[in-house]
Amino acid sequence: MIALLPVAPVMLLVLWARQMRRRAVTPGWATGVAYAMIVLALLFVLGGVLIVASEMLGAAPAEPAEKARRLAEGVSEAMNNDALGLLVGGLVALWLGCCTMLWRRRRPEPPPP
Repeated sequence: MIALLPVAPVMLLVLWARQMRRRAVTPGWATGVAYAMIVLALLFVLGGVLIVASEMLGAAPAEPAEKARRLAEGVSEAMNNDALGLLVGGLVALWLGCCTMLWRRRRPEPPPP
């Protein structure tokens, strides 16, 4: 369960991007960039979760030292993937923050008569 903890901040970014997309003044390309980066962050984070799960479940009967070494390598790789995913998530948060500040005060243009 704790392995899924890095997914939570990325899912909050999805909610922020959805809220931003519903605003009339936000261009579609801005939320498109945000969603593309969110997918990339989720791929990294979920890849880390899958690496740990495969190392834990796929441990063939072997020496305890070999099992420990393989599990440590898997956890290390998963932590690196999670860190990269959260770094991309931080870039998404920066992007969404800048877009929100930029288009917050703009009013939608009235339709032409």
